[in-house]
Amino acid sequence: MAPGAFENVLRCGCLYTALCGEAARIDRRASGFMVTVWLYAGVIRFDTGKDTDMCGRYYIEIDEEELKEICDAVERKNEDEPEQIEIKLSGEIFPTDVVPVQTESGYEAMKWGFSGFNSRPIINARSETALIKPTFKESMASRRCLIPASGYYEWQHEGKARIKHRFYLPQKPLFLAGCFRREKDMPTGSFVILTREASEDIRYIHDRMPVIIPKDRAGEWLSENPGVMDASITELEYDIV
Repeated sequence: MAPGAFENVLRCGCLYTALCGEAARIDRRASGFMVTVWLYAGVIRFDTGKDTDMCGRYYIEIDEEELKEICDAVERKNEDEPEQIEIKLSGEIFPTDVVPVQTESGYEAMKWGFSGFNSRPIINARSETALIKPTFKESMASRRCLIPASGYYEWQHEGKARIKHRFYLPQKPLFLAGCFRREKDMPTGSFVILTREASEDIRYIHDRMPVIIPKDRAGEWLSENPGVMDASITELEYDIV
């Protein structure tokens, strides 16, 4: 990047986020490190990688009967649409994938990530502040959702090594808390996954984890009470993959 160009990008990003209340992320390699610059409402925060996006990957195994039923329902609904879209129904899920999501009105396909500044998707929202942040508060008030998953992945950093861990509940799907919105010229809704402080026993791997809603409180989360986040499941099995 030409001298001064990065500074100009920062200035434009600050102005953009200050005016519209959106969040933005810019990545730049400096002195051998990848530096992430977060902009929110005109405020700059630098991140060198320790506290990165979380959850940034999850996975679906359709041999779990409940998840198979959900995926089949979404696929049938897609087949009835005049313009069918490509939906990822199994395997490792990445940001911008279109996947099954549960809303108050049922199951549908949505894209993972709000459109953000500089073409970088916004994939997570901090549960501690999502109800008041301009980017998320409207969605949190009336458009909450659940993202069915078999588990999620996180990477532990040890020196230059990155160790991939899998988090899950034995024989049970996870229902990750999220919120969604409808974006202009998009064939599906877009969602983000809510995160919280990680439980003490897994904090050495990463200091954030997704908000996981207990199945028996799913309806309450979707239609009534965002405070259900406080009942999030935090005790999970995990192993190295």
